[in-house]
Parts: sequence; structure tokens; C-alpha cells
Amino acid sequence: MKRWTNTLIRAVVIILSTTIVVASSQALPGCDEWCGDVQIPYPFGVKQGCYLNQTFSITCSKTISPPKAFLMNTNISVTNISLNGELHISQPIVRDCYRQGIVIGSSVPTATDLLVPAMFPIADGKNKFIAIGCDTFGLIGGVLNGSGYVSGCISMCLNESMIGNEKCLGNGCCELEIPNGLMNLKLLVGSFFNHSLVKDFNPCGYAFVVGNEGFEFDSKYVRSFQDVEVEVVVGWAIGNESNYVCGLNSKRNYNFSNDGREFRCQCLEGFQGNPYLPQGCQ
Repeated sequence: MKRWTNTLIRAVVIILSTTIVVASSQALPGCDEWCGDVQIPYPFGVKQGCYLNQTFSITCSKTISPPKAFLMNTNISVTNISLNGELHISQPIVRDCYRQGIVIGSSVPTATDLLVPAMFPIADGKNKFIAIGCDTFGLIGGVLNGSGYVSGCISMCLNESMIGNEKCLGNGCCELEIPNGLMNLKLLVGSFFNHSLVKDFNPCGYAFVVGNEGFEFDSKYVRSFQDVEVEVVVGWAIGNESNYVCGLNSKRNYNFSNDGREFRCQCLEGFQGNPYLPQGCQ
């Protein structure tokens, strides 16, 4: 019996030793890895000497509880950084509300620019354009393949019973796919009738770009949508760093790049870790 017990104990030890992986730091030695609940993996960093270059610098505001991460020296909040080349940032919602005394048809739509630095383009296939309201049109514009681009959608409903739930099909909410490569985004939201016909249950219209997984429509949003920001997914890569060497057991990946000048580091098959660190993937 004792022999069987010892054998079982050894087997358990072997299993545990092969399945337990000690989590290694994603930052350079001596550098802060976290800002609040946001992990800051290299090539990003908080202090000088902890990031690859200024593009990847993160400002960690500790005057806020919990501490909050911001992109470079901007007021763009960072909520997630992933090593697969994606960055989640907060962006504003543009809104247009009923204005008393405005002649129907003469109201001016509300517009805003997305605050996205050029080196962090909107991630292909990861975001959508949303407009909410019952007397609302939303437009999205920008530059696509060197030319001006504009598209939009209309959301209409005469009463609350017409509002769809969960899906944005044009009654209370409409949505658009964002074409790959769209840059310099501008959002605009307006009303055909100054919201006057629906103001009792829908006094405002809203428009925003949001990550595909970051928003699910609810009919209550037509009456009141309290959010002021949403999460947008942008891309990041290494550029203009010809001498940069990816870490151990990793390689450069150019598959996503349109001009072949930017790359991302990627662990070789069967390896895991941060391919941007010198020790790379294990």
C-alpha cells in the first residue's frame, strides 16, 4: 500500500511540475509592469528607458484611484495592451439633442474627430460605427486609400414600441462596418426634425465608433445613453526601427503591413512569452 501511495505522489508531482508555469514579467527589468489594472508590456513602458521609443510611452496617472494609463502625453485613456498588436483606447461619443426654438430642418449636426494618433490606425475588422436614436442620422468620414470617404446610416422610430432590441437594424439603432485602412476619422450625428417628434422618449441622438465586442444595444439607450466614452481597438507595430531585433525564439511578422515597413514580433510555434523582450519566448 505504501508503495502505491509513493508512486501516486510522484505521479502527482510530475504532473504539477509540467503544468504549472511561473508567469514572467512582460516589462523590462526594473520597470513598472502595471498601471492600475492595465498591464504595460514592453515595447510599451511608463518611465524613460522602459519603452522602445516615445511612441510607446505610457503616462500613468496615480492621482486617480485606481491609477489610469494614458497614451504618450495625451489625454487618451488606454484600457488594454495586447502583444498581438492591438491597443484598446477610450474615445468620445458625439451627441445631438433637441433644441427649443430651432426651426425644423435648420439644426446643425454635431461633429467630432476621433482622437487617434496616426501611428495607431483603427484596427482592421475590429470596430463598427453606431448611431442611436429615433430621428437620427449618423455619418462617418475620413481618408481611404488617399481619397475622401464618407458613409452613414439612418435610425428612425415613431414610438418606443418600434424600437428593436439587441440588434442595430435601423429602428432605434443602426450600424456600419468600417472599411479597412480608414484614417483621420470624423463622426457626425444629426436629426431630420430636431428630435421634436420623438423628444418625449428620445431627446438625443448619438454616434460613435466602438470595438466589435465592446457594445451591445439595449432599447433603453434610446431614452437615455449615459456613456460619454467607448472603447476603440487600434493597431500598433514597430516602425522605423531597422536595427530592432525581436527576442529569442521569435520572428518578424509583416503580414498585416500594407507597405512592408512595419512589423510585429511573433513567437515561433510552440513558444510563449513576450517576443519583444530580449529573452523572448520560452
